Amino acid sequence: MKNTPLLRTKDGFFVGSNFANDPKLMKEETKFDPTDMGKSENARHKRWLALMEQYKGKIDVAAGQKFLADHVDSTDGKVAPSERTLCGHVDLSPRGMPTWQGPYALSLIHI
Repeated sequence: MKNTPLLRTKDGFFVGSNFANDPKLMKEETKFDPTDMGKSENARHKRWLALMEQYKGKIDVAAGQKFLADHVDSTDGKVAPSERTLCGHVDLSPRGMPTWQGPYALSLIHI
C-alpha cells in the first residue's frame, strides 16, 4: 500500500464493512466507486453512518449487537436481509453478489 492513513478520534466513531474510506487511497490504489449504491459496501457504509447519527452518545453493547443484526437496506429503507444489510445475507438476496475475483482469475497460490 502506498497510502496508510492514521485516523484518530476522541469523540467520534469509525465504521467498516469491507470498503475503502480514504478518498486518496481509493483514487490511487483501487478501482472502487464510492458513488455506486448498487455495491453492497456502499449501501452498508451508508447504513453505518445513519446508525451512528441515530445512536450518537448512546452506543453500548446492546446497541452494538443491534447494529450487527441490522436488516435495513439503506437503498430503500426497507427491512430486507440481503448483501446490502449490515447482517449480510447474500443467501437471501434476489440479486446475488459477484465474487471479488473475476471468472477464471488466477490463483494467488502457485504450486
